[in-house]
Amino acid sequence: MGRGGVKPKAGEPGQGLEERKKVLEKELHEVEEKLAQLAQAAAAGEDPGAKKGKKDKPAKEKKEKKAKAPKAHPSSKAGPGFSVALTDDSLVIVANINKKGHAYKTCGLREGDVLLRINENDVSAMNLNDVKAKLVAACGTVLRLELRRPGTAAVGAGSFAEWLASARGGQEVAAFAGPYSAGVILEFGPLVKSIKSGKPAQRGASAALSLHMADSQVKRELFFVAGALQPLCKLLTDPKAAAQVDAGIKSLQNMLRISMWDQLSVALSAMGKHLSKVL
Repeated sequence: MGRGGVKPKAGEPGQGLEERKKVLEKELHEVEEKLAQLAQAAAAGEDPGAKKGKKDKPAKEKKEKKAKAPKAHPSSKAGPGFSVALTDDSLVIVANINKKGHAYKTCGLREGDVLLRINENDVSAMNLNDVKAKLVAACGTVLRLELRRPGTAAVGAGSFAEWLASARGGQEVAAFAGPYSAGVILEFGPLVKSIKSGKPAQRGASAALSLHMADSQVKRELFFVAGALQPLCKLLTDPKAAAQVDAGIKSLQNMLRISMWDQLSVALSAMGKHLSKVL
């Protein structure tokens, strides 16, 4: 209404003010409602700025990368110089023996011998894969084996020790049959191979390992027989392996306790080197 209770006519200033007032009151009411909603949400611990209908995605947990286990050195997987097989009677027997190896030449194992125990482990309680796993370890490891040679001992046959002594001498006496034990040294082939190939630092590390693995007269001989001389000489004369000379010399000196100076001189001469320039 205008002044004096007279209703303003359309188009007069008073009518515009009334309408504007109503709009402002409506907007004020909406703001008050919005503020009330925000206050309620805050009291409930909700995020006032979150959009309705959309759930917050949980943060993805970062997967920790598993550290790779260091790769085992090749020398940690040496064999005994023979394999094993299973008979129809479920007996584990020696098979495919290396006739130049320690098991055959020194310990007297023969194909067909029945394997009974490996380091106090009863073979009859294991499957063939478990038996094979027990026969693998680091180069130079001594496996204590108990075996039995099947058959009937010949008349006049002596003990296993007597038979073995004659076999080593190349004059095998009457056939032996029965139980016996042996200390088989695992072959040095994997260690020699690691000295022969790879980066200079790896070859030097392998040469250093030989000091711990070839730690007896018999083991030094087996290390030499496995072919260690040539790769050690090459390691010493390789210009790229200058940092590995110390390891190579120590390994060579350790092996040469079995007095093989003549073979060493020949090996170095073949490469145009003289012994006095290396050692």
